[in-house]
Amino acid sequence: MPTMILVEDESLERNSLKHCVNWGVIGIRIIGEAANGAQGFALVDKLKPDIVLTDVKMPVMNGIDLSKKIRQHVPETKIIFLSSYDDFEYAQQAIDLNIHAYVLKPVKEAELLRVVKRAADAVTEKALTKIETQNSEPSYNLPSRRKNKQQIANEIEKIIQTSYQSPLTIESIAKRLHFTPNYIGTVFRYVKNISINRFLMKTRVDRAKDLLVNSSLTISDVAVECGFSSLSYFHTTFKKETGLTPIDFRNG
Repeated sequence: MPTMILVEDESLERNSLKHCVNWGVIGIRIIGEAANGAQGFALVDKLKPDIVLTDVKMPVMNGIDLSKKIRQHVPETKIIFLSSYDDFEYAQQAIDLNIHAYVLKPVKEAELLRVVKRAADAVTEKALTKIETQNSEPSYNLPSRRKNKQQIANEIEKIIQTSYQSPLTIESIAKRLHFTPNYIGTVFRYVKNISINRFLMKTRVDRAKDLLVNSSLTISDVAVECGFSSLSYFHTTFKKETGLTPIDFRNG
C-alpha cells in the first residue's frame, strides 16, 4: 500500500487533510505529518514515504526547499504541492524539481484524491516493473509487463479460492498484496476478463452448488461455509446466479 506524509504549517488544515479525507478509498496510508519543511524532511529521511503532500509557503523551510532536499536524498519520492492561487507562480519555480502535481487551495476532496491516486498508481507501476526485472521467467510467452500482471492476477485468484469463506473485499486483498484496490481491480479484469467481486461471488456460488449436491449440510451451514454474510443474502444471490433457490437446486 503506497505511503504518504503530510507537510502543512496550519494545524487545522493539516488535521483536516489527515482525518477528513477518505484516503482509504484510494489505498493510501498516512504515516506521518509535519508542520514545516525541516520537520517534513526529517520524516522523509526516516520513513521513506512514496508520496509527500506539502504546502508551498511554510516557516523554517518552505515546500520548494523541502523538495530540493528530497530530490537530492530520496529522488523517487512523488511530491504534490498544495498552494493558494496567489502562491501558484511562486510554486512554479519548482518546475525543474519534477513536482508530480499542484493542487490549489481551498482543497476539494475529490480532486485531491484523483491527484494522489495518479501518484499512487505511478508508484505501484514502478514497483511492478521492478518485480518484472527481478522475477522474469523465460517460460512465459508474454511481454514482461503482461507477465507480471498475470502473476498478480493469479495471486488474487489463489487468495479468493483459499479464503472465500472469510469476509474478503477488494481492499483486504489489495492490502495483502501491497497494491491499491483500483490497481488490482484493473489488473485482474485485464488478465481474467472478469471483475474481482464477480469472480469471488462465482467461486462462492460454485462451492455452494457442490455442497448442496454432495453434502448433508443444512442450507444455513452451506451459506456460512461459502462465506455468505446472511442466509437471506445467500438465498437472493444463489437464485440470481442459478435461477433456483438453494432448496430447489438440492431437490432438483
